[in-house]
Amino acid sequence: GEFFIESDSSKMDHDWEEKYRLRPQMRPSFVSENLAKQILLIGKSINFLRKSCNHMQYVSGTESSARRIRSLKYGEWDALEQLVSLSAGMTNRTLVNILFERYHFKSHCDAIKRYLLFGQGDFSRHLLDLLGDRFSQSGRAPTAHHNLAAPSPRS
Repeated sequence: GEFFIESDSSKMDHDWEEKYRLRPQMRPSFVSENLAKQILLIGKSINFLRKSCNHMQYVSGTESSARRIRSLKYGEWDALEQLVSLSAGMTNRTLVNILFERYHFKSHCDAIKRYLLFGQGDFSRHLLDLLGDRFSQSGRAPTAHHNLAAPSPRS
């Protein structure tokens, strides 16, 4: 390859974290390491939107940015960084919007919270109540109540 980002074809398409990586030896001198990382992240995000979210409208929306990047003249490094920054912002907004609106990310987080905390954070109390009932049925009393949420004592 002749570009500073490479694709590992042995990785699955959904393995977007490891499938693409920078090739530092191929990075042009006018592209800083931070700018290269930002370009890589934009590409990974666009790939995630296209392949995992089936969001093709976003891809067509990037065409104007791509045309502006192609129209840059040699030495317009600040303009390049601004365009990459604008593309990153647009990509991030689109990704967050898709996750929260289409896939109801907050609802999923709330469901996980309710599952783990039984909605009110009383998982440990409920567990101890169940264990207490179990001990009382067997005729043995628990020797001590433990606060499962409390930090463990330091030795």
